[in-house]
Formats: sequence, C-alpha cells, structure tokens
Amino acid sequence: REDLNKMIFIANLAKSIRSNGDRSLSGKEVKQIAPSFFWLLRDVLLEPTDHKGRPCHFRDYLLEKVLGECIDGDWDTDSIQYKASTCLLKFFTSFDAEIIPPPSTSPHVMKNIEDPRYKDEISPDFTQQVEYVRTKIFEKCEPKRGYAPGSLVNGMQLAGMLQMYVDALNSPEGIPEVGSTW
Repeated sequence: REDLNKMIFIANLAKSIRSNGDRSLSGKEVKQIAPSFFWLLRDVLLEPTDHKGRPCHFRDYLLEKVLGECIDGDWDTDSIQYKASTCLLKFFTSFDAEIIPPPSTSPHVMKNIEDPRYKDEISPDFTQQVEYVRTKIFEKCEPKRGYAPGSLVNGMQLAGMLQMYVDALNSPEGIPEVGSTW
C-alpha cells in the first residue's frame, strides 16, 4: 500500500488532462486513449493469497487486497491511497501485474550479477519468470490509440505529442491538452 502513495502522480495527471481549452476529460475519455497498466514487482518471495487464504495470481491479489480494500473499505476518500487506487482502475484500459523473484539469495551473486562467472548461480525461477514477463509485455504491446475514435498515432505524431506533454508538465501552469497534440 505504501507504493500507492508513490502513484498519486497518476491521479494528479489524470485530473489535469484537458481536451481543447478548459474542459477536463472524463474518466471514459481518458480511458479511450490511455495505455494498459502493467505493475511489475521485483524480488518478491511471498506467495499472494486471496481473502480466504488460498494462493492466487498476483494481479488478483492487488485488485482484491490492495486496490479493492482501498476502494471498498473504510478508507478516507481524500487519502492518497484511495485516489491512486481509483485512478488506476478508472483511467487505464486494462490492469495487469506480475512478480519476479530475486535473482539469488546470495549477496555476493547479487553484487556481481553482471559478471558472466556467476551466470550459473542465478536462480532458474528468476530466469524463467523474467522470460515469461518479457514475452507477456511484448504480447500486450499495441499501437498508441489516437484521440479520434479508431485512430492510431504514428512515430512522428508520437514524438511531437511527447514533446508537448513534457513542455506542459515542465511549465508551472502547464496542463496537457490532448486535443491539441494530434
């Protein structure tokens, strides 16, 4: 849950996105152009469990025990965790999560992980999970959706759009305007 505090920027950014002019985009409009959210946690040793204590997929654990409790529980709706949780579920087209175990339990191997001499001491579970996550990310990759329904963004448009967003975010009064970036 402490990591949700670090994700409050998502809530603040989503609230600040404008179409053309002063109109804020609705959650539905943001969701149409937003990417998928993929939460990857590394060095995880614990096995996630559901509300009945049964082993479950990490995505389900986050949706139920972390995000779900923030939204459905007795959380203060002004809390950072509540705002971040609702934005994660409201503004992204989909939500997924995976975990990666530590590469090794040996501090010496961890300090020298780049050294080829220690390749055989890296955990096979780590190597297998990294490959699985890598494949999963590539399978989920899709072209950036445009603001107009059914449109896609090409490379030149994406570069220009990113520059406009960076400029807006670096300006004290800057508010990204989705409509003007296309």
